[in-house]
Amino acid sequence: MNNILPQSKKWDIAGREFVQEPLGLYGTSRLFSVIGDAVSSITAKPEFSEITSINTANVMDNVKLITFLMKHSPDIVIDAICIVLDADSPDDRAYIAKNAKLRDVMGIAKVFMAQNDIQGLRADFLELKGMWQAQATPLSPTPK
Repeated sequence: MNNILPQSKKWDIAGREFVQEPLGLYGTSRLFSVIGDAVSSITAKPEFSEITSINTANVMDNVKLITFLMKHSPDIVIDAICIVLDADSPDDRAYIAKNAKLRDVMGIAKVFMAQNDIQGLRADFLELKGMWQAQATPLSPTPK
């Protein structure tokens, strides 16, 4: 059986090339840290109730979510894109902040999902969660 490794993807953002590779553990932990900080910050805002019933399977709900993030925490989007593109320098960050378009952001997010098998990871997580719950559930007494 051949395993197909995720391919790198080149992005041209306003004439400057960035290469997106699958994230390793370090990049993933950096990304989750940024996302976790943003979630903590955003959920503390009174406006958070606007997005609590978002269904990510619905395109318009995803637009609402992106709009909310861009309005209330624009740095999270820029930070996440910089991590995913391994664009660590202050110059790279400033360039992406100034020149990346929403279309770039959405494309980078889609490639990230595919490169890092996010759907597969979600399924693995849910399977492990079920296993942990089964281990933590006490056995009920046998009826007499």
